[in-house]
Amino acid sequence: MNKEIKARWVEALRSGNYEQGRYNLRRDDQFCCLGVLCDVVKDEVGCNWLPAQDSYGTFYRFDEADEVLPKVVAEYADLQLSPRLKTSKGEVEITILNDSVEYSFEQLADLIEEQF
Repeated sequence: MNKEIKARWVEALRSGNYEQGRYNLRRDDQFCCLGVLCDVVKDEVGCNWLPAQDSYGTFYRFDEADEVLPKVVAEYADLQLSPRLKTSKGEVEITILNDSVEYSFEQLADLIEEQF
């Protein structure tokens, strides 16, 4: 992973400026950890959040993606489309770790810093 982008992503996850959400890159004002990465690089990749509605309310798409890492962000950050982190339970996709109630942004930032 690009070291400069990783540092900015980890800093954003630890900043307290993002409320952790689950199952979408962004829903209302809540972000998953990959949504935070999208937000960090949005100006550089030339994308922005586009609101959409479903039966649960407002969610946002980023370069046509709303639940997974957009290809444009993965390529820009030099990161796999489905990044995985090593945990005590083995290698797990970062989205699964984010969506579980076990991992906070701070804990995810620690794993990202150590492993990417």
